[in-house]
Amino acid sequence: MKLNIVHTTSYIYSDSVSLLTHYLRFKPQNRSYLTLDGFELKLSPNPMSVTERIDAENNPYFQVWMEPVPIKKFTVKANINVTLERFDPFHFIIDPPINFFENQFHYSKSIEELLKPYMSISKQTSLFSNFLSERIKGSDRSCILFITDLLRYISKNFDYVRKDSNITLDADEIFKRKTGSCKELSWMLIEMLRSTGLAARFVSGYAYKKILGAGHELHAWVEVLLPGAGWIGLDPCSGLLTDERYVPVATSFNPSLTMPITGAFTGAATSKLQASVLIEEIEEDS
Repeated sequence: MKLNIVHTTSYIYSDSVSLLTHYLRFKPQNRSYLTLDGFELKLSPNPMSVTERIDAENNPYFQVWMEPVPIKKFTVKANINVTLERFDPFHFIIDPPINFFENQFHYSKSIEELLKPYMSISKQTSLFSNFLSERIKGSDRSCILFITDLLRYISKNFDYVRKDSNITLDADEIFKRKTGSCKELSWMLIEMLRSTGLAARFVSGYAYKKILGAGHELHAWVEVLLPGAGWIGLDPCSGLLTDERYVPVATSFNPSLTMPITGAFTGAATSKLQASVLIEEIEEDS
């Protein structure tokens, strides 16, 4: 399957500003099922310089220097062409097995130190601790059965809504109100997994899934680390493991480090964000 993805982002300022260094995260990550056929960034106004870099968590990004001139609008347009090969998201084994005791999953000591940022939880107590304990017991302490059951539960019992503002990353609040955006539900799932001893990270990217509905092409989901299998994608909005229709762009222990655009400007203006993502499937030649 071939896709053309057009992601356009604009910042409109209430008064003239000068842009400082900006960081752009639009280029898809390297994955076994994904081939990047084409990638182009167009910026307005034109930058002084653009250089591609790799961050501490192995995400590709672009460092951008702008002319120190007053502007009132900044636009980034990413044109992405990818080929996606079908794969079975369950085609893996866990090796070595994850140990379980005292109501927690445990990795081998050799990788626990590496995974600390992905296992840190924001609250030591939460509304869902008893809920998770019961689900672990119901899964007979199998981490795979626990994870898939948890995904199905969230998808069935939580309302998935699109939100571009007023996003909260308080897992207890999201759990209590039983509704959330893809970013909110993903963060709640991350906190749930981490509180049971599993390493989890936030993923931002694109999803070409009818089950998510129109307007949800710019998407967020979760990856959990399973020994031997690596990072496994989980989408709490669909209740499924992620397949080839998910195109990851940035992953991090902290959602704020996956934003498509970060940077600063000088001036006293306020800014308004406008963004759109269009995904089209390209007919392949027979």
